[in-house]
Amino acid sequence: MKTFINFNLMIKSALILLLISSVTLFAQPFEKTLDKYLELYKTSNNVPSVCAGAVVNGRIAWTSALGFADLENSVKTSDKTVYRLASISKPITAVAIMQLVEKKKINLDDDVRKYVHYFPKKKWNITIRQLLTHTSGIRSYKPGEFDSKNYYPKIKDAIEVLANDSLDSKPGTKYNYNTLAYNLLAAVIENVSGMTFSEYLEANIFIPSEMALTKLEFQSDIVPNRAHGYIRNDKGIVQNAPLADLSSKYAGGGIISTIEDLLKFGEALLSNKLISKTTLDSMLRPTVLPSGQVINYGYGLGFGTDSLGSYFGHSAGGTGFCANLVIYPKSKAVFAYLMNIRDNKELGNPSLDIAAILLGKGGIDKTFDIVSHKYLQK
Repeated sequence: MKTFINFNLMIKSALILLLISSVTLFAQPFEKTLDKYLELYKTSNNVPSVCAGAVVNGRIAWTSALGFADLENSVKTSDKTVYRLASISKPITAVAIMQLVEKKKINLDDDVRKYVHYFPKKKWNITIRQLLTHTSGIRSYKPGEFDSKNYYPKIKDAIEVLANDSLDSKPGTKYNYNTLAYNLLAAVIENVSGMTFSEYLEANIFIPSEMALTKLEFQSDIVPNRAHGYIRNDKGIVQNAPLADLSSKYAGGGIISTIEDLLKFGEALLSNKLISKTTLDSMLRPTVLPSGQVINYGYGLGFGTDSLGSYFGHSAGGTGFCANLVIYPKSKAVFAYLMNIRDNKELGNPSLDIAAILLGKGGIDKTFDIVSHKYLQK
């Protein structure tokens, strides 16, 4: 049986060797360097498939897709394969909310019941801002809800799952990462816009961003090129993931997409196609609790700083899938990956590894011209 001990160390060591040998590697087109990295990553982690890509200066600079979208039928993955975005659905929903804020149709500090009248009154009011920042006090998953198999025809039906439960804490006092609470944001969008959540996203997020293959995952729909999800059990064996109907959490974890479309969403944020820079900046302010604790999570987006600069984005882990989107605004760069496995071992983060290759010393933002596809002398 194959062991998985120290594979992350193997990958990091190989990445360092790639960077050290940059004189040789970067004499070739940079795509070959990234292809070699992703091949190493897939082999070392033994994942069914992985898609990854990068946007630099407004253009998709590179994508690659390795492995099988469907192991049982030997269907290879491609950059058109559709994966679950899982929690990367949250920044998409948050951007939709902020569009309505820009239009002055909602106020972030309003009680959510102003817009969602059927949500029962609680001991304290819950604001839209608190829903975005995971400080609403609404409970998280109960056993069995993460992989819920129930179908909810309407957002209202999904909200009823937790509508009558008491709050776990006073809103605004504690951070509790919460997917189900984002259903209330979808309801706000529907009630304010007069459109279904799906219709609103299509018209105001997906079409403007040219995300042609992105949609809510309706379980009964025939979705061309949809990837099958997998898990790895305690013995390291890959198995089919449990059935899960994502109608229980469309806004927080129910969107499906491709690597190209996910990169386009990141680029649409950078180029202010969806919201203004001022609005985006407001989404990236830390959440400060009354205790003084500072959380590097704003409105549907996490953020931080590393050796490459400041970044923001979101990670994801859903039933049978995991993903990551990371954006470095000063470098005008977007990195993402999609995988059709949720593992019980640490899989690392290909997005950050790819960023290190392209934005590190001697990397693409300094010496590579994406238009001419040539490395330039400084």
